[in-house]
Amino acid sequence: TTTTTTTTTTTTTTTTTTIPIIESYLEKENFEQWSGSASYPNDFKSNSKITLYEICTDREVYCKDYEISTDYETSNGLSGNALYLNSFRTIQRKYGFQLPNDKDINILKMRVASTWWDLFNARIEVFYFDGTSIILDIDDIDYSYDSNAKNYTDFSFKSSKNIEKFEIQSNKSLYIDDLIWGFNSDSEPPVWPNYPYTEIRVVNITRYYFEVLWPTAKDNINVAGYYFYLNGTKVAEYKRINDNNSIFLDGLSRNTTYVLEVVAYDDAGNLSTKNPILSVQTSP
Repeated sequence: TTTTTTTTTTTTTTTTTTIPIIESYLEKENFEQWSGSASYPNDFKSNSKITLYEICTDREVYCKDYEISTDYETSNGLSGNALYLNSFRTIQRKYGFQLPNDKDINILKMRVASTWWDLFNARIEVFYFDGTSIILDIDDIDYSYDSNAKNYTDFSFKSSKNIEKFEIQSNKSLYIDDLIWGFNSDSEPPVWPNYPYTEIRVVNITRYYFEVLWPTAKDNINVAGYYFYLNGTKVAEYKRINDNNSIFLDGLSRNTTYVLEVVAYDDAGNLSTKNPILSVQTSP
């Protein structure tokens, strides 16, 4: 008797899905190629990748009231052209910026400058392609006639979702300049050396100011700067050009205790999370 045995071989094929890597990039609009004004009912066009639009909820308000300003370089730290947005005495007017949709965008930066108003706020709503949005506030935009004053605020935002557009609203007129958008896949925040024993020092303490000294934070790519918080409020920024790491915080109250926190940030806008904190009391 002859027995025949049949062997069956099963082959399993594994499919590997490759996730595309999006390259980092930044694009900038500094309004140097823009000109003219758009006061109702006129308009102007520009050769730009972004589209400017306006929204009004009050029929008594002229929506189209913006122009390219060429004389705002009289303020310290500002130069060239800027986009002037007139929002005088109304919060019913919004200005929107439609960003290009040919690439993913998760970074948004701009310089917001005061015209001649003291200490006012602006609100930015960022819209995502998934239909959701987030509201961000820019506080204490200031103007000073001092030639050494900084009459602008740098706004920076990084999102985990793809940005479609944003709208800005304020009850005071303002300038927009150095509008930057792009994508950065870096999600690793800076870290402080020897945390939680990171040593920050406060010297030259007076009634109304003191000096802060701190060690250099570390990052996988680059530490771009530092934010300084007193009692939970951001009061200053140090843009890292070198590692001198010294700044004076002024405008304080005498005989007052402040909780100082130093936060490092990188080129992608990632913020350090475990930060050095110190309690400081000004002189009586």
